[in-house]
Amino acid sequence: MIHRVITLARSWPVAVRIGIVTAAVAAATAVQFPVESHVPGEPFLLFFVVVVLSASVLGRTAGFLAAGGRAA
Repeated sequence: MIHRVITLARSWPVAVRIGIVTAAVAAATAVQFPVESHVPGEPFLLFFVVVVLSASVLGRTAGFLAAGGRAA
């Protein structure tokens, strides 16, 4: 089941995968801002999850983009 989902997601055009990763990093950033004032430094785990999931489901290019988008 999971293998079929990953195969399907990796068959999508690169532009779609980049759009999904961009939205995921933007959502993680939007969640991080309010949390950062109460728990400084801890929201790193949220970005870690976004990078790992995007790399494992959407492929290497999406993972690199997620990591680079977080670093920028």
